[in-house]
Amino acid sequence: QMSSSLVKVLVHKDNKVVQELPITALKKIAIGRREDADWIIEHPSGSRQHATIELNTTGLFVTDLGSAHGTCKNGEKIPAKKPVQCRGGDELTFGGSTRKYIIIMGNPKIVPASSVAKEPETKPAATASFCPWGGGRG
Repeated sequence: QMSSSLVKVLVHKDNKVVQELPITALKKIAIGRREDADWIIEHPSGSRQHATIELNTTGLFVTDLGSAHGTCKNGEKIPAKKPVQCRGGDELTFGGSTRKYIIIMGNPKIVPASSVAKEPETKPAATASFCPWGGGRG
């Protein structure tokens, strides 16, 4: 039985799910403060055209469109204008908004991130670019 949504994104605010955003087809989703964005960021630090999320045949990718305050995946800032692959369990944040966008893969073949043993952190934290408002040690 195929589930209707290929990917689901749960929006958490203050540790509560406030929104559920299903991605039901291969497409590109516009994220930003513009009223015509697919997913609207209400936080003032969001850019009008902030980011896109694209589901294609090779996977799910988030791209920051050169936004003023950046996009983070799992607390680390992603480079602008470069698609970054997302997996189930990844957490995205846009600008200074406290909303966390958590990716749930609908495909049962994809192993949820929580069941995979985390690799020990070997790289020094100084080399990572942490979001200024993230929980980074930077």
